Amino acid sequence: MKEIGGEVPEWIVIPPMKGPYGDQILERKSFQVNSWAISKKADKDKIIRILSMLEYLFTDKEAYPYFAYGLKGIHWDLVDGKVKNKTPELSKDMREKYQWVEHYKMARRGDDAEYFSFQNPKTAEAFNDNQKYVAPTLPGNLLTTDPSDTLAADRQRFINESLVKFMTGKDPLSNWDNFLKTLDTKFDMQKYKDTAVKQFKEAGLIK
Repeated sequence: MKEIGGEVPEWIVIPPMKGPYGDQILERKSFQVNSWAISKKADKDKIIRILSMLEYLFTDKEAYPYFAYGLKGIHWDLVDGKVKNKTPELSKDMREKYQWVEHYKMARRGDDAEYFSFQNPKTAEAFNDNQKYVAPTLPGNLLTTDPSDTLAADRQRFINESLVKFMTGKDPLSNWDNFLKTLDTKFDMQKYKDTAVKQFKEAGLIK
């Protein structure tokens, strides 16, 4: 930047504007995408144990640093009671010596400032400011499709296509009631509603 413009501009973080309902967000939290394969031969009990292990890898505060960074005292350490990622400070020889650890690093959260080594105070400050304006995940993202719901894919396709038609004006809003009626009669919308209510209750979002 200095070579092109003659100086390094100051990075200023500007909070997002408030919406009409008082919301002030940049985005919503999304689920981290990781690919895990489970054999179709695994029975229900084994699947539950596997999922419990994955939850442990990502959420256990004491275990997480080992899986995310590597060996304590080499790749990370506790400084003033907080985890400090030391990997960026390792020499080339040390990196090569402990390269085998890379194969065992599994759980890495997308919002982990230490893992991404935000060494520059300004970068860390900007990251923290950003997180203030990241809203919780929408409840609908917690839903999983009922395996017995054979109309799930067709229903979702009909909803998506219909909404696009309404938004682009290809279908007038006067047909909205007919759209809802079709969902109930042709796509068994009540089955989806029952599934959603059941899962929201299990998640403690509604009573």
